[in-house]
Amino acid sequence: SSGINAEYGDSQSEVVKYLLMCLQCCLWCFEKVMKFINRNAYIYTAFKGSNFCTSCKKVFGLLMSNLVRVGVINCVGSFILFIGKFLVVMVTGILGYFMLSKDEQIEYWAIPVLIASIFAFAVAHTFFSVYEIGIDTIFVCFAEDETKND
Repeated sequence: SSGINAEYGDSQSEVVKYLLMCLQCCLWCFEKVMKFINRNAYIYTAFKGSNFCTSCKKVFGLLMSNLVRVGVINCVGSFILFIGKFLVVMVTGILGYFMLSKDEQIEYWAIPVLIASIFAFAVAHTFFSVYEIGIDTIFVCFAEDETKND
């Protein structure tokens, strides 16, 4: 997208700028959809043992037939994972504040607490990513089971 902006972004035409913005939006949406299908296809490949292209086709059908469930699980799961990350960062920040504010030798406690909170977010994001994959895996298995046994 930056290559498109570099080559055509200096154009004064409002129509060209609008078309470029629409193209960038479409490409961004396409990239997000492909990443989502790719991740679920890897999950399907892992538990079925089929090749990747077959898994892409099958998981696309599973996701399209369960579109409302996919939306609900992704929204609720993302919210709960966000709350978990937020709580980890808040607890780290609060504990850091209480630990460092009582120490008479430390004059500026805010910077170490901020750094610790940033690291806590990075670690929490990494750990909760594992749970996110677990949620997606359970959903793909559920959807496959429902199509086979219903």
